[in-house]
Amino acid sequence: MAGFEDLIRGALQKHGGHTPESRAAIYQSSRQALERMLSQNQKLDLAAQTYQRQRLEMAIADIEAGYKAAPQVGFPDPPPNQPSPYVAPPHDSHQQQPASGRVEPGFGAEPASVQQPHPSMPAAPQPNPAEGHYEEPGYEEEEDDRPARLEDFQTDFESKPRRESKPYAKLLLWTIILVGVGVSIWWAINFGPAFVQQQLGGSVPNPGQTISSGSFNPGNEDDWTTAFAPADDLANVQTGNSGTADLFRNGNQSFVRLASNPGSSGNTLKIKIPRGVLLPLKGEAATIEILVKNTNETPHQFAIFCEFGAMGDCGRKRFTVSNKLEAQIFDVIINNTVLPAGEDAFLSFDTDLGGEGRQLDLYSIRVRING
Repeated sequence: MAGFEDLIRGALQKHGGHTPESRAAIYQSSRQALERMLSQNQKLDLAAQTYQRQRLEMAIADIEAGYKAAPQVGFPDPPPNQPSPYVAPPHDSHQQQPASGRVEPGFGAEPASVQQPHPSMPAAPQPNPAEGHYEEPGYEEEEDDRPARLEDFQTDFESKPRRESKPYAKLLLWTIILVGVGVSIWWAINFGPAFVQQQLGGSVPNPGQTISSGSFNPGNEDDWTTAFAPADDLANVQTGNSGTADLFRNGNQSFVRLASNPGSSGNTLKIKIPRGVLLPLKGEAATIEILVKNTNETPHQFAIFCEFGAMGDCGRKRFTVSNKLEAQIFDVIINNTVLPAGEDAFLSFDTDLGGEGRQLDLYSIRVRING
């Protein structure tokens, strides 16, 4: 806790000690800083604490005496550092320390009586006039022995530094947010409708509509375009080596009986979709209707694949068919392009996903623009 005078003089030079009022404020701040340090060091007894307070007061008195002795012309600078006069440690055993445990002598006044140090404490060395110097008592401070700092003596009226703002961090944050919003809007405009429509064609069986007379009318007939009529388009059926396709009549209706070869799956029969039917659907979400039934009492599952080349596909669509004529409906997204010359588009049928070769009667295929 040495160097009180140097620290106080430094504070006076920094904050200005030209008036008694400003110096008094700095002196008071130094007293408060000393009290904080004494309260943090529990190793010092009352006698040692009082001794440190006396040293501070003597340093203040010495500095103030220099200001009073200096000629009052303008604003004088603080006098140069002077060695602090010796202050003997308290050792009066006949007087007791006040209840507060603190002595605050005025400028040039003798300190009040203090408590006698503990008998086990070594006596403080006395000054030797012949040697002309004095060594301080050896009070040991094992912990929290930190030196006094200039910051501890700053006056209370000093304003705190303003926190530096960071406009660039806020600008970067808002930029990231705006870019994210823009990308989301762009994705929603370009891919949102197609994504939603694509989810409508799942792999679960779609509910069919049952008819009793053989004529099916799901809505406005003017919206539909016939893609396959068995009596007129039988040449568009391609079986290859995967199964059979035979034309039959039921009253005034014609149908083609499709049968994939029994065995493993993948035996598909293809039905060509005319280019003139797909062209108006370019870039649109389309609905496809398949009017079918099976030939026995037991329902079974069949699958449809869209093979539209550059104009897209619909994955595998799986349905359950019974011996009642039903319309199986699903949606597909048609790419905004056209088929290259020489390429055809097909709907492929696997008539029995169980691999038993069960038959499927196909009455018609129709398409329309969705919505």
